[in-house]
Amino acid sequence: MEQFVRSAPAHLTRNGIAQLLGNWESKTAVTGLARLEAWVPAELDLWVIEREELSPLGYAELWIRDGGTTPRDPSFTPLLTAWLDDFAARGVTSIGFGYVLMRRGTSAEPLRRTERIAQHISNVGAALATGLAAQDVLADGLPATLVVAADVTEARHLMPGEDDPSVIELRQGGGFGRTIAVDSALAGFVGACDGELTVMQIAAALADLFEVPFADLWAELEPRVRSLLLDGILLPGE
Repeated sequence: MEQFVRSAPAHLTRNGIAQLLGNWESKTAVTGLARLEAWVPAELDLWVIEREELSPLGYAELWIRDGGTTPRDPSFTPLLTAWLDDFAARGVTSIGFGYVLMRRGTSAEPLRRTERIAQHISNVGAALATGLAAQDVLADGLPATLVVAADVTEARHLMPGEDDPSVIELRQGGGFGRTIAVDSALAGFVGACDGELTVMQIAAALADLFEVPFADLWAELEPRVRSLLLDGILLPGE
């Protein structure tokens, strides 16, 4: 895995992509995701999604069984012992599984994203493509207008007898199925993204509504809006 990830960038042309499934070992002093990120040159886009993590014992049993050897077979225990001895000698504490995407993009600030996603996901290719497209758009700043993706819903949780929600969540029905907690200002911003009002018009109206200086509100809002665009919650307007 390390050899492949280290060597693949040499074969990537402008906007070229390497996309693969892989496993990575966490060791006593460093996580597998951190190790993997260190293998990829800083100028490349990198998006790693860890879907599952197993203990050395669970990982060894998985592949020994996959090879057709069961606990009833005499060779099972020697095989298991060999796997575990190897992991112990190298200080391996767990093994992660997931997706790796590398791209030789053109942005001055490459996308560097490593995350764990355990929930059900769908249409991974389209979700990754949406994120990469957003990264390219954001290289020139936020689009003038934004729209809410068609699969996004909002959930509000209220304590009994209260009028104002204690928790507001944006929920993604497809892709990575993200659930993102937002405050009233960000929820109001997303709710107003209809492709007609500009980003600045919405932000100015919210500053008036909450009676806060525009610069203060925008400094807090802008990075979270960019994040929602990368997540596919918001999309560029036409």
